[in-house]
Amino acid sequence: MSDIVGYRDTIKSSDERAIIHAIGLLFAATNNDEKRKQIRDCGCVQSIIKLLDHSNSTINERACGTLLNLATDDEGREDLVEAADKVLKLIDTRTASKSDDLLRYGTGFLLNISTLVWEVILKNNGEQVFAKLVAHESEDVKINAIGAISGFVYSDQIAANFMKVDGCYKNIVNLLTSLKDEDSLTRVANVVWNLSICTDESRESLCKVGAVEGLLSHMTTDNETLLSSAIMALAILCKSEQVGDRVNKLKATSTLVDLIYNQNQQVAKNAASGVWNLSHHEKNIQQLLEADVLDPLLKQLETVDRDLMEVILGALITLCSSKNPSTIFRDKQGFQHLESLLSTSDEKNLLYAIILSAVLAYEPLNQEQIRECGALSKLLSFLKKRSIQDAPILEKTSGAILNLTLCESNKVFVRSAPDAINDLVELLRYDHPIVQQNVAGALWNLAQNESIKDVIRVLGGLSDMTTLVSGGQLKPRTLQGNLSGSIIDPDRKKEASNLLESNQPKVSSIPLEDYIGVLKDTLQNDEHLTDQEKKQIKHEIKNTIDWLTGDGLRADPPTYDKKKNQLRAKVEPLLEASNARKDFEKMLGQLRSQLKSQPKLSNSALEQTSQKEFEKIIQDAKSKLKNTSGNSATARQIQQETSELQQKMDDYFAKRNLQNFLSKIQSISSSPSSQKINPRDDAQLKHWCDQTEKWIKTNEDRARASDYEKMTKQLQSSIGSIKNLKHLADAANHAIGMRMKEYKRWGAGGPSKEFLYGSYLEQAQNRLSGLSMSGSAAGGTGAAKNYSVPSKSKYSVPSKQDEEDLKLFEMAKKKVSPNLQAKMSALIETKNQAKSSYGRVLEPNNRK
Repeated sequence: MSDIVGYRDTIKSSDERAIIHAIGLLFAATNNDEKRKQIRDCGCVQSIIKLLDHSNSTINERACGTLLNLATDDEGREDLVEAADKVLKLIDTRTASKSDDLLRYGTGFLLNISTLVWEVILKNNGEQVFAKLVAHESEDVKINAIGAISGFVYSDQIAANFMKVDGCYKNIVNLLTSLKDEDSLTRVANVVWNLSICTDESRESLCKVGAVEGLLSHMTTDNETLLSSAIMALAILCKSEQVGDRVNKLKATSTLVDLIYNQNQQVAKNAASGVWNLSHHEKNIQQLLEADVLDPLLKQLETVDRDLMEVILGALITLCSSKNPSTIFRDKQGFQHLESLLSTSDEKNLLYAIILSAVLAYEPLNQEQIRECGALSKLLSFLKKRSIQDAPILEKTSGAILNLTLCESNKVFVRSAPDAINDLVELLRYDHPIVQQNVAGALWNLAQNESIKDVIRVLGGLSDMTTLVSGGQLKPRTLQGNLSGSIIDPDRKKEASNLLESNQPKVSSIPLEDYIGVLKDTLQNDEHLTDQEKKQIKHEIKNTIDWLTGDGLRADPPTYDKKKNQLRAKVEPLLEASNARKDFEKMLGQLRSQLKSQPKLSNSALEQTSQKEFEKIIQDAKSKLKNTSGNSATARQIQQETSELQQKMDDYFAKRNLQNFLSKIQSISSSPSSQKINPRDDAQLKHWCDQTEKWIKTNEDRARASDYEKMTKQLQSSIGSIKNLKHLADAANHAIGMRMKEYKRWGAGGPSKEFLYGSYLEQAQNRLSGLSMSGSAAGGTGAAKNYSVPSKSKYSVPSKQDEEDLKLFEMAKKKVSPNLQAKMSALIETKNQAKSSYGRVLEPNNRK
């Protein structure tokens, strides 16, 4: 301790040479943990800081080195902050120096206390100084400088100031490709991350100087810390539409998508964040879909990591707000995850799962799937919540149910669910305007079904519902912000329960009203119905509804069955015709897939002719079907057209098989290696090929698949009768040898010898079996259904008040759409809220 005190006293003297010696000894002493503590305890720090103002550069340099070492300890680091502005000024005077220990020591010192000095940097225009330092020739200076920047750039103002410094962004981004040290590269990525959080302007400026390319260069690193930071920096950059364009141009979308599969959950989460941000711009959606983005997202729904789940759900919500991803989500069996997602105990992820359900329910084709996977039951159970703290859950849940009640079969399900309609009516008085509007909209959708409307009337909710959907407001019934218990009279609840039970479908039947609902869903979703068929179905539905609201009110169950069967008899043929068209379209897709799987003909001109022939057969069939459909074709007529197309395609593929086999034999016969074939056999081979070719040209207008198959077998048999057929194989082997030499000259990547051999003779003979497809057309059928009339009670006949409410309801129907849907903006947060905008990364222990 005495030696430290002596050094302290010496550096206070005016003897310059003595000061240089003493500060040098102190500098050396700071390499020892105990000595550093003694220096702090004896009050030496302030004397060292004063040396930064000395006119001797050697003293300045050694003082910086001493402070650098002292700053490696957490203890006493705050006491060093007052030296920051002095060190910064010293550095500023030496930035032009090519090799300078003062720069290394000074930047290292600021690195170690960087999280404490952002105000000093801001006050002294430190951004200007560090913009030069990151471009310094010394690797150590650049590493220290970027490390220091990573510590204080979490300040919004400093980050904004860096953008204003000419050339600063470019100098920082250049480090992504010039530095080799992975820890330093991680800090560079963190700096880009922090800078990119500011504004779209900063993100676009970084993009212009190559930040996207620099970050992408580290996507294959084995260092998971660097990889994670680089991905997250890129993810934040992707909040900008311009950056998204750059990522797409570089074809890097698939890189981000693939990284979602990464076993490191932080890497996977950051990659999903990038996808989340990209998906906010509609023009990026197609690129993401082409990269099969939903595959890794759906795979990661199995994770138990709550943070990763949050980002995965966020990405799915934003993606599925567009139609195509929502459709693919359905096609990839994404709904199987929905019920378990709605069972999570994590409040935020539960909210996100509800929002995802609501967004998916925006698409009509998804609405039944959400019910079938069990998600609708879960959503209805959330309606039991009453606390004001449950407002976010209830807001999104009611929005989802509002969308789901557009589907007639879901209306039946809600009617059957215990207390569901009762809960919706009670929530009309919940203290949250959006919840009120959503539940009113859901009840309005349900009320288009007469039996459900009667239940809502009995529960006393008809007036409140009509008021809200007409644009009015209701005063909440709350106690300390919570919905105060049940607000429905117990007698009314009991009567509504009896009414619901009496209206429940018996056995597995569907009431007439529900069948009408199914037809409405079909009209909305079936794209294969013609306009004329839709018009006819709508007409039949209207006639049936008119009957229901007239004479049907007094009908008995057998009459309901009879009326339903009459309706079925009129509309089922139209639905069967639609199904037949659907099967026709499906077969077209199968035929195109079959053609793609066929080997191309070796004669390119013949291949082009064959392709044109295929397209002509397809177009002719489509034109004929269109003309037939325009005349209200029956399912049988469409099935006949389908069958005819199938026959023509059978003929086409049989002909193509023969041409393919023939062209393979001709290519061997005409090759330079054909000299190995016996001349007499070669002549015989050419004769059979010529005869077959002539037969095809002569008979192609009338030959059927069986004719082509017969001719193929004859050609195969004729060639097999040639005694020296083995010479053909020899010739093929010789040709393969020549081709393999060519591939060697090209380098690696050529096909295997076995593949080439197959492409000559053997594979051709193995493809002789005829190809067949069978078309099918299905029509909807169903058993007769039963309908039961509710029993009489005191609420069965509307009271005077009920009659007034019913009049208001009918008046509202003239102004309000029969089907209400939640606004998308009410289902997902605003774009800035929904984007994955992580906070700034901060390294509290930036030690040199």
